[in-house]
Amino acid sequence: MHSSAVRAKSFSARPAGIAGLFGDRFVAGEVDSFLEECAAALHAHETGGGMPRLRADDVLRKRFTLTRSGDGYDPDEVDDYLDELTVVLRRHEEAAARSSTRVGGPTAPPV
Repeated sequence: MHSSAVRAKSFSARPAGIAGLFGDRFVAGEVDSFLEECAAALHAHETGGGMPRLRADDVLRKRFTLTRSGDGYDPDEVDDYLDELTVVLRRHEEAAARSSTRVGGPTAPPV
């Protein structure tokens, strides 16, 4: 998974409807903003720009506001994607930790 793929990610929108018809959804703007933070963290790893502030554990702990009014994203779809993203970030973090003990700087992990 590459930072450009995270920036291009789109989720199935669940439109507002009769209360309860579509169930709870994550507020789209919150998810989109968080994905941009995730993309920036991945980009930092990809370019050797140092250890980003956002870590895999932050992604695991992230919670979004649920709404029944307004458009939003399917929580299961978002959670599944963030699980994949967590694995990728963790690989980068582990590679950075290993490379910090070697001369020559960080190396990119296989993805």
